Amino acid sequence: MCDGVSYSLPGIINSVILSSNSTNDDDDDIRATTAEASHIAAIPGLGAFLGIFFISVLVQTIGRRLTYIFILTLDLISWSILPFARSVRAILIARFLRGLGDGLFYNGIMISEYADPKRRGYFSTIRKLFVGVGALVSHTMSIFMYTFREISIFAIVALLVAITLTFFWPESPAFSAFKGRYDECKRNFLWLHGNSSEKQDELVNMMGAQMIRIEMKKKKKNNKIETVLKTLIKNDFLKASLIVTILLMLLDLCGRHYYLAFINQVFLMFFDDISIAGYCSIISDMLTIVSLIISSFVIYHFKRRTLVFFFGFLTTTLMFIISLAGFVKVEHSGLYLPWLEPVVMLLLNVVVNMGVVPVNLILTVEMYPLEQRGIGLCVAGLNLVIFTYLFGLKLTPIMINNLGLHTTFGVFGVCIIICMVILYFILPETKDRTMQDIEDKIRNVDSTIIELRPMIMKKMTSDAH
Repeated sequence: MCDGVSYSLPGIINSVILSSNSTNDDDDDIRATTAEASHIAAIPGLGAFLGIFFISVLVQTIGRRLTYIFILTLDLISWSILPFARSVRAILIARFLRGLGDGLFYNGIMISEYADPKRRGYFSTIRKLFVGVGALVSHTMSIFMYTFREISIFAIVALLVAITLTFFWPESPAFSAFKGRYDECKRNFLWLHGNSSEKQDELVNMMGAQMIRIEMKKKKKNNKIETVLKTLIKNDFLKASLIVTILLMLLDLCGRHYYLAFINQVFLMFFDDISIAGYCSIISDMLTIVSLIISSFVIYHFKRRTLVFFFGFLTTTLMFIISLAGFVKVEHSGLYLPWLEPVVMLLLNVVVNMGVVPVNLILTVEMYPLEQRGIGLCVAGLNLVIFTYLFGLKLTPIMINNLGLHTTFGVFGVCIIICMVILYFILPETKDRTMQDIEDKIRNVDSTIIELRPMIMKKMTSDAH
């Protein structure tokens, strides 16, 4: 939920610090230039860029649960600064710390390892739903004249609840198996998923794969730097990284982060009335929540690949309609329909949040094998920083200011088509498949080896005793 508040916060802060006639005395002491306001929006990217390196190490060393508590604590510190901020510098420090503890795809990794394969899509969608709720709460509070300081208190309360609940979690069974703690892995896995024959087979497959990996690692005896370097050039890692890069690129080509951060400015382009733009942002946030609720049912019934290409095609079509409307407005103003662009923009928001955002983020955290998940988190995080903060929040506004919204959307639509053509040939289907099954698919593991894992695990266990 705090992610949604954070994404929408730059527009709320900017409306105060860039205004020359603010009516809120509590905020009159903070004024900023346009460049400083831009830095406030983008500086979490710098924090995330630095934070992703040590978080990717922590996630493979101290475990998923403790790393998550650490991330939430950093987040809590950042939000605790904002209520007392009286300068642009203080806001920048708070936003930087927010990025440092962002964790980026860490929530998705947690869901992929803790959740049942058939419910993985549900929980990922619920997470995105709370992002939408956070944005809606933030925009609604700003409409009723709440300042960014008061909005920050809402985020602090949510974080305190989250930290408290995390202390009661078990460790991820996948991480326990990765570290060779098989009794702990079995105990936590059965606590999370039950003791059915299907789950027993899933547990044996996962533990068997990690037993084989650990034994092979003992024989090779590579140092850590050599292991990392070899991982970076493996075919399975490169394939997963290419897929993840394209999936994340699609998110920002669809305008997801720019739209979320600067929604008021988007509708001001159409109406030139700040009150109408504010109410349109509320409508958009409500549509986002409805879209994410519907997406949970869509993800349950349809395959991931089908959804990627279907919603990608719809997104491209809507972007081309907006681009064409801009051309008609300039060249054939008599045929121009003033209501068309805002309506299509709202519809684009529905399509992106119903399909593109949840499906792409689910696929992103499903791609990397368990032993590569720390490095994969780092690569995916760096991609997200580049695409979100440098492309989505820095370059996209510049393109819109210089080329116009319509030309920018036309360029993005062409880029989306190119991305989907590449994904058609390399993207695997992951619906209802365990993380171990997906790992075997990415690595092209022979089916004979998969069938022999229970026997190999039994032999290794008996030899250990």
